[in-house]
Amino acid sequence: MKNRLDEIIGAFVEIRGSSSLLADGIDGLIEYGSERIVLSMGKLTLTVRGSGLTLRFYTKTKIGIEGDISGVEYERTAS
Repeated sequence: MKNRLDEIIGAFVEIRGSSSLLADGIDGLIEYGSERIVLSMGKLTLTVRGSGLTLRFYTKTKIGIEGDISGVEYERTAS
C-alpha cells in the first residue's frame, strides 16, 4: 500500500553510467528481454533499451537492471 509521500514523490530512478539502473517505486514488470525491459510506474511506463540486459534484483517495488544501456524512455499511459 502506498502512502501519501509515495503519491507526491512517485518513483525514483538512478542511472549509473551506461551499465546500471535502479528504480524504486515501480508497480510492476511489463516486459523483460535482453534488449528491452518495460516497467509500470503509476501513470508512466519506463522503457530501458540496450543489449545484454539482466535483472540484478526484482522486488514488488524495486528493480535493478544491468547491461549495456543505450536508452531510457518515459511514456505517459492512458488515464
